Amino acid sequence: MKNPTNIPKTLIWLPAAFCAVLSLMKMFFPNGAGDPAFYSFLPMCFFFVAAAHHALWKRIQLLEAALDENVAESEEAEI
Repeated sequence: MKNPTNIPKTLIWLPAAFCAVLSLMKMFFPNGAGDPAFYSFLPMCFFFVAAAHHALWKRIQLLEAALDENVAESEEAEI
């Protein structure tokens, strides 16, 4: 079984920070100067969230597999 690795906290907070920067650019650049960057990079927000979600989902699967393996071993030891 593979050991689950720690997921850096920056991976989880990166999408929120990226979306915040894009939103601030849209709000504070005068005369719509931030519009091209906002609309061009908005899909990246969804990609970053999906990447973090996928990494967490894989980690949950590994931990559930390890739990099932430990439960099976403990049941065998009781018999």
